[in-house]
Amino acid sequence: MENSKTYYRILEMLKRTGAQSAPDVAGEFGITVEGARQQLSKLLERGWVAPVSDVKGVGRPILRYSLTEDGHRLFPDNHRELTVQILNTVEQVLGQNALDAVIHARAVEVEQRYRAMVDAVDTLEEKIEQIKQMRCEEGYMAEWKKAGDTIYFIENHCPIGSAVQFCTGFCKAELNTMQKLLGDGYEVQRMEHLPNGDRRCMYVINPIKVLEN
Repeated sequence: MENSKTYYRILEMLKRTGAQSAPDVAGEFGITVEGARQQLSKLLERGWVAPVSDVKGVGRPILRYSLTEDGHRLFPDNHRELTVQILNTVEQVLGQNALDAVIHARAVEVEQRYRAMVDAVDTLEEKIEQIKQMRCEEGYMAEWKKAGDTIYFIENHCPIGSAVQFCTGFCKAELNTMQKLLGDGYEVQRMEHLPNGDRRCMYVINPIKVLEN
């Protein structure tokens, strides 16, 4: 495989799954463990990954690799510096109420776009799949899985990360939007959150059980 393409695929794997070892990378892409080590070594030289020793029980620690801050920056963060500058100007010149109005307007626009797709399908799983596809198109690297009645909706990247770091109101708005899209029959909670130091954002969605008299 072409090196640049291989590099990106490995970086994307680490973004989605967290720290991985050379054998993990080799198994994912059908290359030798030595070949995987060479690729990871190149990424290490560029400062995009860092080694982490994983000690489990007796024996040699397992060497895994995770993305560095520079590695995370390779993934799209929509107009990082400009976004922060604009938000800071809005807050400084027009005040917090104006910033809140910007966040609200964005939330309304997002909900309207998503609503057209979500309301066109019937089941919860179909609605979640529609949301996932739209989030992926916007750079969130979204995926979801179901265990029993619970759905885990995962966003491995945040393309508005700079805005979120400046103002967590965007995060609250996105949680509220998810809840509105799925309706009152479901409870949506955010269990993992990038601004809190987690490597991804994860929503947990459960049906609300109505107690019978």
